[in-house]
Amino acid sequence: MATKDLAFIFRAGLLRLASMKRRFLYLVSGLMAAGFIASPALAASPDQEKEFTDKYKTAFEANDSATLESFLYTKGADPTGSNGVGIL
Repeated sequence: MATKDLAFIFRAGLLRLASMKRRFLYLVSGLMAAGFIASPALAASPDQEKEFTDKYKTAFEANDSATLESFLYTKGADPTGSNGVGIL
């Protein structure tokens, strides 16, 4: 092959790589935007936050360790993912 042919193939490969990077960037940007848009829908309401805070304060002041530990786990959570929580 001539040197010009190799240069053309190399340049075409770089252009294809740049196009792939751009598409990947668009995909990641879109997923991040979707995550930021959806996150407020998953947040607790002010009433739920106040209820949680009141329960937590009451349990903390009473040194109720069972209630405090119950705040560490949520329904449907993977129990193996929080093995070290009790150690802290």
